[in-house]
Amino acid sequence: RFNHACSWLAAQAFEMKTANKINLATDSDGDVYTNTETEQVRQKRNKVRRSLGRKAGKLKRSGKRPKQIKRKLKVLSGKERRFKANENHRISKRIVEKATDTRRGIGLEDLTEIRERTRFRKTQRDKMSKWSFAELRGFIEYKAKLAGVAVIAVDPRDTSRTCPECGHIDKGNRPVRALFMCRSCGHFDHADVVGATNIASAAKVAWREVAERQLEKAAEYSDKRHLQRVSV
Repeated sequence: RFNHACSWLAAQAFEMKTANKINLATDSDGDVYTNTETEQVRQKRNKVRRSLGRKAGKLKRSGKRPKQIKRKLKVLSGKERRFKANENHRISKRIVEKATDTRRGIGLEDLTEIRERTRFRKTQRDKMSKWSFAELRGFIEYKAKLAGVAVIAVDPRDTSRTCPECGHIDKGNRPVRALFMCRSCGHFDHADVVGATNIASAAKVAWREVAERQLEKAAEYSDKRHLQRVSV
């Protein structure tokens, strides 16, 4: 009972904006899913973790085993995982509800090996290594399936460098990280919005290709069944 996926809501996710705020996702309508609390919690727990680490080091140097500190670190890690899961649930719910209300499919970036193929500043690596991209995508796919919303993942390559108006691809279209300005036609917008718009377009093309393959398979199966009936 999937909605007719003739139009798409795309979500481009997981880019950091400032030291105090994380942009967890941006959709092709221009809505940004940001939570300052996420970064505040991360900083607070990192501070506690460093403090516990120093205490554990002192105990080890004095010949004692820091069992109690290890238990505290384990509890802290569990709290952090639950917090992230709750944020991912919240964001995925909003995205799927929006797609359901507007009768659109959802286009997502195929973020396989994003950490290996994307460069980040040293100050950003801790944030990237601790956010569960696969979990957020999994929540979106799960909730979308329950709601009858089609989901397709597309290759995000060059989506942030391609002009959605004229199709010009150029690294120079990103004069600064947050801004997109096409060197060919002059179109400009927030870089994340441009990326999400291009993902929506790519999802539309990819879905059409999937539908065509399914029709070809159905036709082959129908011909095969016809031949079987004729030969009987």
